[in-house]
Amino acid sequence: MYEFMNLGEIQKLNQMYNERIQALINTLQALVKYKENESHLRKKQIQILVDKLNLLLSEKKEELKFDIEKMKRIQALTVLVDENNTDIIRIVEIFQESLLYEKYGISNFGIAESIIL
Repeated sequence: MYEFMNLGEIQKLNQMYNERIQALINTLQALVKYKENESHLRKKQIQILVDKLNLLLSEKKEELKFDIEKMKRIQALTVLVDENNTDIIRIVEIFQESLLYEKYGISNFGIAESIIL
């Protein structure tokens, strides 16, 4: 029923099992290292995205500040128009043209001229 094994065979089996266990340990260590590198790479990618989003948010905040300043100027202009009883439509047109020029470097005249040409 039981097979007799000599000491040499037992030592060979022990060495074979030890080698397999060491191979498994090496594979697991390599897998852990790969996952650590993958995790580090993902952290870098996430940080790049966060940096880009922060930059975009900063740009949008600057645009918002600029728009708020424009609104303040419009309010000041409205008060001036109300005080002097001048033609509000013409003043608003002039103001809009100045905003176009500020933002794009063009005026209503420049747009009309480019359409005609």
